[in-house]
Amino acid sequence: MKRSIHKITKSLLIVLITFFIGSGDYGASQKAKKKSVFLTVHIIDVGQGDAIYIDLFGRKKVLIDCGPPSRFYKYYYSQKKKRGVRYFVKKFNIKTLDQFIISHPQIDHIGGLSILLKKIKVKEVLDPGYAYPSRYYESILKLIEKKKIKYRIVRRGLKYQLEGVQFEILSPAKLITYTRSNVNANSIVLKVVYKDISFLFTGDIEQETEAMLLSLKDKLKSTFLKAPHHGSETSSTLDFLRLVQPRSVFISCGANNIFGHPSPTTLKRYAKLNIPVYRTDIHGTISIQTNGYTYKIRRESG
Repeated sequence: MKRSIHKITKSLLIVLITFFIGSGDYGASQKAKKKSVFLTVHIIDVGQGDAIYIDLFGRKKVLIDCGPPSRFYKYYYSQKKKRGVRYFVKKFNIKTLDQFIISHPQIDHIGGLSILLKKIKVKEVLDPGYAYPSRYYESILKLIEKKKIKYRIVRRGLKYQLEGVQFEILSPAKLITYTRSNVNANSIVLKVVYKDISFLFTGDIEQETEAMLLSLKDKLKSTFLKAPHHGSETSSTLDFLRLVQPRSVFISCGANNIFGHPSPTTLKRYAKLNIPVYRTDIHGTISIQTNGYTYKIRRESG
């Protein structure tokens, strides 16, 4: 009888060990399944400004610009409800940014950066390095230094990967001068490629910079284009659009903004080339989710 009890106990122990080992593997596999296979780009509605959040499979997070400050609500926000930094950091549950990219140092693009740097951890900041005469921008540079955040001035040719996604700086090749707006002209132009799908982010470049980029030819071709300079009349030239050949273009602008963005002339150019247009002033925050081969574009609520 004792031997039988011993055998039963031993068998039960083996079963329990097997169960717990199996449970561990099951838990790990369930955890692995939860890891996203999608790259998601959010064109955030911040009114008359830019903020683009790139979620790399839930493992790395990149933000290009962060919109205007709340004190400019009257001029820059497209809805009655505010859509500033505090709002979208909470909405997307952003606690750490692996990279923040300053497309260029104007207030409608980095107005929320002081709040962002104080609110969450930012590991690295990329900047075109144009010496824009702004006390606010100077205060941002001091804050970056104070918080000991890695800071890099970037130029064309820089390539790097995050989670297997290719990032490449296409502009500026060198600081551009004698343009309609030097600060706009020196915006970072970034191409992001994940397998067969690509994104071209253009800051506020205008026709002078677009003309310089034409020499890159096929390198400009991208699945999606973030409209240069909020769809202004002085950007999105036909020559540039013909090289990019986007399947869709995304315009970040505020409803009834004082600048008249997007320009009807520019919208006609998109229409002439049969490029579908998405606008934050009409559609709100827009997300593009892709596995590198197929994609979904959707309007986000809230």
